[in-house]
Amino acid sequence: MRDKLKLVTGLAVVAVALFFTLAPRLAMADHGDDYGHTNNNSPPISILDEVLEKHVINVVNDYRKENGLPPLVEDEGLTKIARKTTKQIAQGSYGNIVQVHGLWAARFQEITKENPYIYEAAENHAHMWPDVDLAGQIVQKWAQGQRQNRNLLYRWNITGCGVTMDVEGDVYVLQIYARGKQYDPKAIDPKRMASY
Repeated sequence: MRDKLKLVTGLAVVAVALFFTLAPRLAMADHGDDYGHTNNNSPPISILDEVLEKHVINVVNDYRKENGLPPLVEDEGLTKIARKTTKQIAQGSYGNIVQVHGLWAARFQEITKENPYIYEAAENHAHMWPDVDLAGQIVQKWAQGQRQNRNLLYRWNITGCGVTMDVEGDVYVLQIYARGKQYDPKAIDPKRMASY
C-alpha cells in the first residue's frame, strides 16, 4: 500500500512539474491580495503552488524521519507568511537574497504576531527552475548546505511553506520552521534565529 502511495505521489509530482514546464502559469484574469486589492503583476497562489508546498513539507518530513526525527506539522499562519514572502521575491520587492535574509527580523516579528506562542524560528530559501522532482531537488540542495541542513534537522515541530513562480518561470520556495511553547517548552537557542 505504501509503495502505491509513493507511486501516486511521484506521478502527481511529475504531472505538476510537466505543467510548470509546459504552461507559464495557472493564472486568473484578475486577482487580489490579502486585503482585496487587485494587482495583475503578481501571480496568484495556484493549486499547483499548494501541491508543491505540501510536497516540499512531505519530502522534508521524509528526510527528518530518515534521521530519526518527528515530522513537522504545517501551520497555516507560517504558510501564509511564507507565501507572502515568495510573492514579494518573485515580484522583485527584494533586490537580492541578501535583502531577504536582512529582513528576517521583521519576518520573525510577523511570525510571533501571527502566533504569539512561537519563540524560536528559522527559514530556508530556494530559487530554482521547474524540474520533474523539484521538491526532492530543493531538499537535497538544503541538505548539502551546513546551515540549511541544521534547519532541516533541528527540533522544530511546526512549519509553513510558500511557493511562487514568477512570469519567467523561476520558482521561489521559502520554508519557515518554528517551535512554540504549546508544543515544546524547552529553552531558546539564539543560534537558531536565522535565515538561510
